[in-house]
Amino acid sequence: MSDLFHVCVLDIRDRTIDVRLVIDHPNEHWFYTGKAFALQLIHHGGDSLSTTPRPIDRDLPRSLGDSVNHITYVCDHVAEYIESAAYLGTRNYPEEVDQEHFTDEEFEAYWADEEKRPQAVLRIVVTDSAWLQHLHVGMEWGTTAYDIEGYSYNPSPLNRSLTLEESIPDTMIARSLRALQSDLLRLRAAGHDVRFNFSYPCHDADIPALVAQLQATDDPDDLEVHLYEPLVDLDRASQGITFECAYGNEHDGHVGVGFANIASLFAIYMPWDERDWSFELLYERYILFDRLRQGNILDNSVSLRFRRGVAAPDLCYYALRTNSYYRMRIGVEEYIHLLRETLGLYSWQQFFLADPFPHDVGARDAFVARLSRVRPDVDLALFRI
Repeated sequence: MSDLFHVCVLDIRDRTIDVRLVIDHPNEHWFYTGKAFALQLIHHGGDSLSTTPRPIDRDLPRSLGDSVNHITYVCDHVAEYIESAAYLGTRNYPEEVDQEHFTDEEFEAYWADEEKRPQAVLRIVVTDSAWLQHLHVGMEWGTTAYDIEGYSYNPSPLNRSLTLEESIPDTMIARSLRALQSDLLRLRAAGHDVRFNFSYPCHDADIPALVAQLQATDDPDDLEVHLYEPLVDLDRASQGITFECAYGNEHDGHVGVGFANIASLFAIYMPWDERDWSFELLYERYILFDRLRQGNILDNSVSLRFRRGVAAPDLCYYALRTNSYYRMRIGVEEYIHLLRETLGLYSWQQFFLADPFPHDVGARDAFVARLSRVRPDVDLALFRI
């Protein structure tokens, strides 16, 4: 069981193909809407024994794998192949079964019956009908196509990629995210390499109610967990934020990189990837809030440090070069506001530390110069140390 999805061609008309997807792996739970996902699907299809040249292989090698170079190529050139990708409908989705509590027999029965598993019909429109020449109606194949770009599909109106619903309460965080979204779209239109998603469909749960329930069952020692309201506001506006931008264009050249990968409320308070999780651990460790990276390497990060009896956690900046945490002098609302002001430009957090930090004067001045180019209207007085 190595494939993530089973694919079947339902219809082909000129540049349009409809395929049925069935989740085919226990670790896969979502369908994806990114064009790169659609390109992988049609590229992986066809008769593997055929020696007939495929037009889609002209610039896209048939041996396309998961190396960084191939992923970069797909993301950079996907628009040459895929015009659009949209779901026409789903069944058994989002997944409602609890596989973690299956017996061995239940697990085997579930994965043996395709009708019980999540299914979707995806319509893909390609830029040239030649890209579909190797496919025909009724053809089936397994695929390891996955989420390169970060766009997950959830039919719930609460989770729409790149959208902040008007029904979201008008909080400072929601306003900052709307402004950030507009800024990123504007930069993308101006030729900057911008990829982002403000709506990971991690859950549809009532988090406060779930915390209360789990606290009552898993922590019998009356440990009181306070949900921090700005984190709840952030979750209402977007269940996790991720973006990666290479600022610069043909006119300006490369200016800098910006990114954020902010955890959802669910991941902060209930990280199910850890065994034997207890709310006690909230107060015994740093809880990851924003993963930062430069290029393809994760390095610095921002974590939350909770204190017993206090809802507001401290934001703490981790610097890889010193292997130390530094308490920040801003809260979650200010963090999201400044994320928008800086467009996530690498190392912006170092200007807002409460604890002493060994600043590199040259790097600090270079950051201010880059920021003024990316956002000429920014108040540089905020970035004085």
